[in-house]
Amino acid sequence: MSTEGTTSNDMKLAFRIIDGVTTIKGVTGAMLTDDNGALIAEDFASKDEQDWFLPLGTELLPEMSKGIGDLDVGKMDNVIVQGSSKTIRLTRKEEVWLHVYADRKVNLGMLNVEMRELDADFLELAGGAIVDERASEVVHIREVLVSEGSLDSMVAEHGEDLDGLRALQGMLWQMTNELGISKQIIGQNIEEINYRIYRESMLDIGFDFFNRKALDNYDPRLARQVLREQIKGFELMLMTVI
Repeated sequence: MSTEGTTSNDMKLAFRIIDGVTTIKGVTGAMLTDDNGALIAEDFASKDEQDWFLPLGTELLPEMSKGIGDLDVGKMDNVIVQGSSKTIRLTRKEEVWLHVYADRKVNLGMLNVEMRELDADFLELAGGAIVDERASEVVHIREVLVSEGSLDSMVAEHGEDLDGLRALQGMLWQMTNELGISKQIIGQNIEEINYRIYRESMLDIGFDFFNRKALDNYDPRLARQVLREQIKGFELMLMTVI
């Protein structure tokens, strides 16, 4: 599937799945990887969470899966690890893993139900060439940014499509971090953008609510504005390192 012009449907699905679990109370991070540990999409509440759990999905889990496969006991498809302070929930379809990390506040029954609600999207994603598409999307974004000096054309092509805008924003977050800008700096810049729009909006809601994906349902028009402004912020950060 081509990613030319707009964020691919599979990348939209990937970030829709990540969004579907990270909005659950108690969930502190989630990511999608393939069997070899290649990262597809991720969203963690903090850099500490990312530093702790990213190696688990990209390095340790592939080795564990291979080791279990060598024992000839079948594939490892579902894993739940519950400790005194953390819960790790892993599920696999085809060649793709969904990792969910949570604290003690999470309701595991609720998490399992919400994850099952995402099964159709997960199965569709797992049946595609998602890892290659992510790599192609990164190359395409870089080419547009270098050749045009902005990502305005990609934003315009998404139009009113919230899923597409959110997927593009998610890709830019990952690219910016992978190119050496810390999550702390990224987070500060995005929070400044969010708060400026929050003040200008004059909405009678708390900033914590405004700052979450729940805004998509509360005021889709404003949610699009927030995403477009965030994309512009990532664009400016990326121009310093590309």
